[in-house]
Amino acid sequence: MFWTMIRLSLRNIAAHRVKSAIVGLILVFGTALILLGSSLLGSLHASMSESIVGSMAGHLQISSSEGKDELVLYPSPMDGTDIGEITDFPKVRAALEALPEVEAVVPMGIDLAFVFGGNLVDVKLAELREAHKRGDATRQTALRDHVKRIVKLLSKELVNLEKIADVENTDAESRQGLIDVRAAAKDAFWVDFEDHFDERMDFLENKVALMAIGEDIIGLRYMGTDPERFAKRFSRFEIVDGEPIPQGQRGFLFA
Repeated sequence: MFWTMIRLSLRNIAAHRVKSAIVGLILVFGTALILLGSSLLGSLHASMSESIVGSMAGHLQISSSEGKDELVLYPSPMDGTDIGEITDFPKVRAALEALPEVEAVVPMGIDLAFVFGGNLVDVKLAELREAHKRGDATRQTALRDHVKRIVKLLSKELVNLEKIADVENTDAESRQGLIDVRAAAKDAFWVDFEDHFDERMDFLENKVALMAIGEDIIGLRYMGTDPERFAKRFSRFEIVDGEPIPQGQRGFLFA
């Protein structure tokens, strides 16, 4: 019976050679297409998974339930950073790493910083120091008066800002900055300026100039972590220039 069916099949193929060839080619092409597509899809999935998991995300993210903002792995400048804080992290890590499914737990935290470019106060203060160093009294007097006018205008602008902004709820550093600008805007600050040049210049450079926003403002999203543990567990991490942050010290690595 079996051999009879084989002979009948071969006879039908021989009788319809063109049709059989076309059907055979379609089946071969379809099978090859399915195999190639599945292989490419699998490779793409593995590559994307490794790119995300191995670069920063990990397989699972755990955050505090007390966070006001939603945890976003790749946040935009508009996304908040208040995702809560796990206060007793060593205890949480020990409990999680005791699970057979967990290989390692890496601490992470995200925040947003703003980097301000140089402003007019910085520029003029640098010129004033240079004039003082050269002993150019005429240039020094002109620059001193210019900086004085800038500081007074800055003080007025900050007073106007206080009228529309809730300054009392800002951080202590910003509130102290407003006090420092007001102090530098008073005439008494400039009366004996030459007698206390270095002291007054340090105050202007380190306190007052910080309150003058420059033209360039760069928003910088950064992630805090344990660099040594992170480098060991995330395969996509690689330092291409510079050197690792020394163990036990703080530092920045820029992508």
